[in-house]
Amino acid sequence: LDEVAIIAAALSVQDPREWPLDQQEAAQQAHAPFQDPASDFQTFLNIWKRYHEHRQHAASQNRMRKFCKAHFLSFRRMREWFDVHQQLLTILKDSGEKNTRTGEASYQQIHKAILCGYLSNIAMRKEKNMYTAARNREVMIFPGSGLFKKGPPWIVAAEIVETTRSFARIAAKIDPEWIEPLASGLCRYTYSDPHWEKKRGEVVAFEQVSLFGLIIVARRSVSYGRIDADEAARIFIRCALVDGDMNQRLRFLDKNRVLIASIEVMEDKLRCRDLLVEDGVLFSFYAERLPGVFDIRTLQRRIRERGGDDFLLLRQENLLRKDLAPEVLAPFPDHLALDRLSLSLEYHFNPGAANDGVTARIPHGLIGMVSTATTDWLIPGLQKEKITFLLKALPKEFRKRLLPVSTTVDTILREMPREPVPLAVALSTFISRRFGIHIPAAAWPLDALPEYLKMRFSIMGDKGREIGSGRDLKALQDAAPREITSNALEKAKAIWERHEVTTWNFGDLPQEIILESGHGVEGLVYPALVVTEPSAIGAEEPSSVSLRLFQDYHKAQNAHLRGVRILFARHFNRDFKYIQKQHPLKKQIGPETAYFGGDRKVQEAILERTLCLLIPYPMRTSSAFQKAIEAASGNILALALKTTSEASPILKAYAKTREIIRNLENLHRNNKTTLSFLAEMMARLNSLVPQDFIVAYDSQRLEQIPRYLRALEIRIEKGLLHIGKDREKAAGISLYEKQVSQLLAEITAGTSEEKKKAIEDFRWMVEEYQIAVFAQGIKTTRPVSPKRLEERYGDIEKMA
Repeated sequence: LDEVAIIAAALSVQDPREWPLDQQEAAQQAHAPFQDPASDFQTFLNIWKRYHEHRQHAASQNRMRKFCKAHFLSFRRMREWFDVHQQLLTILKDSGEKNTRTGEASYQQIHKAILCGYLSNIAMRKEKNMYTAARNREVMIFPGSGLFKKGPPWIVAAEIVETTRSFARIAAKIDPEWIEPLASGLCRYTYSDPHWEKKRGEVVAFEQVSLFGLIIVARRSVSYGRIDADEAARIFIRCALVDGDMNQRLRFLDKNRVLIASIEVMEDKLRCRDLLVEDGVLFSFYAERLPGVFDIRTLQRRIRERGGDDFLLLRQENLLRKDLAPEVLAPFPDHLALDRLSLSLEYHFNPGAANDGVTARIPHGLIGMVSTATTDWLIPGLQKEKITFLLKALPKEFRKRLLPVSTTVDTILREMPREPVPLAVALSTFISRRFGIHIPAAAWPLDALPEYLKMRFSIMGDKGREIGSGRDLKALQDAAPREITSNALEKAKAIWERHEVTTWNFGDLPQEIILESGHGVEGLVYPALVVTEPSAIGAEEPSSVSLRLFQDYHKAQNAHLRGVRILFARHFNRDFKYIQKQHPLKKQIGPETAYFGGDRKVQEAILERTLCLLIPYPMRTSSAFQKAIEAASGNILALALKTTSEASPILKAYAKTREIIRNLENLHRNNKTTLSFLAEMMARLNSLVPQDFIVAYDSQRLEQIPRYLRALEIRIEKGLLHIGKDREKAAGISLYEKQVSQLLAEITAGTSEEKKKAIEDFRWMVEEYQIAVFAQGIKTTRPVSPKRLEERYGDIEKMA
């Protein structure tokens, strides 16, 4: 009240400052100490304060006149200002107004009080000193104002004077936030863009506040429910409940989301978008039950009033456009069987996207166990479409023999058994048997299949995160980490692994151990005996054996078989040592061992084969191991002698054939054609009798090797006389030799034992055909011909 009374008095009289025409600059310098850069009202307070401070010390009016003159102030107007101020104080006192504040008022307090009286004189800066005032007037700050050089964004003026232009006189800087509380009854409120605000849990809109045409609040977020409750309720239901865009967890909403998601999964499985009702049905469901609800608070209050949220729970019949029989979804399982485990399946109907179709989620520890024999068949619900596509895309020579395709597909689906082989192999086998049409596996257009008809794989890490994905299973397996580390694995190692195993004292070994964690199955590990420090069988210091956990099934199998044999050899180390020292090998064989590393190497091979005969399979139980020990007691030497007797004829026949080739090479050392032929024969000799033949061949094969070598000698004898004829015959056999090489190269750790045996049989079938072509005087062990070879090769192609 004190400060505003002074300012009100100043505004009631003529400005006490003087600007003589001939002393403008001096006047400005004299007035400068009074001037406030933010407020001309504050400038009046500064003049008043300075004047009255001097007046307290001045002894006479004469001195006050001199003060006014020195500061270019009118003495008469200063007296008039004082008199008006006194009259105002008297009026205020008579009306009962009291100033209860102590100390000086702040800038904000003073100018809020002034602003109350000049709401129509506010202005917003447009550019430099130009302002837009209330009612869209354009004004300029008066040049004599302290604000003239630095106009603030918002001002209030004591008056707007019209001369050559509109001037805002006696102005001050204000904060636009002061205006609305002082002028709420005069302000105009408009609203735009009502929307759901998830963080606030309510529908909001942007509020614009204007006063006399000036926007004082441009875009303030306010609750829209108090402004338009019906529209706010519609927005709330559509966004928060139908779209589910909400931070809060509500029981009914979670259950409804699960139900909706289950129908969306049905659509993904059936590859359609006509099962789930449109959003408008959901909107109507909620709108009917929640009139007047437009935010979380009112929703929760309504639920409390109804005693629970059951009235908001959806049922499947509310969401389905048509009835769906259970058998329609039966061919679309949620899991894919994988031995004792199962892979969860995800379905997505999203053409063109990477995840379109069926995705199998595989823990990365299990990636090596999955094969195309399991996944290539896809799922029953898509098999008809997949087989139809494959048949229609076959080369015309095959396709026309299977018309009509729809009938053929029905026959295949009805009669073809599901076997653990890739789908293309199964189709070729079935069509060959059922329709008499041989379709090579390579003829099936697998690469042309649409992506959704190929299984997609998602490799999951330890913490349930995807670490890789794609439809090429082999590429994912090649890229997968070979070893994993996890707490579950370390715990399993602590339980199972042992060092320096000398006897079978660890119980029975399971084929596999499941590693489980809080995220489910992490993978499988395979316990196996493994040779850690190898040495020769029967050595003074036998090989060391440990019990380890492997993460690769095939490595574990290979290691375990060797580990069991060495553990067995440790038990009979004295017997094997005796054979090493006392076995009369030289007497039975002679110098032919030189071609295979000498007497010691051949003797070690004989002991190794003896051990393989005693332990033919990787046993995993203590009882089986004990039975093998009991069966071997007193039988080891006999088996070693038997192996020696089987190897001896081969060593002698090899030495004889080798000597024949070497003698002929010396005899024809200047004939390049003959030397090339003999070099080929030497390669065939070494192929038939490799360095490890004693261990690599079974008894039946060892028995046949001398016959193959005799046939080779006959071929050499005839070939030297007619090399051209030999070349012609060899050309007819080269196709089958290439097929053997190709099949052997395709063998992987995942190749079935059945196919491995078939490839081995095909190899010796080709050898028998060599005898039939080059040494007709020697009988073959089985009928062989190009047709039989082609049929056998076709059968192998169909195997997994």
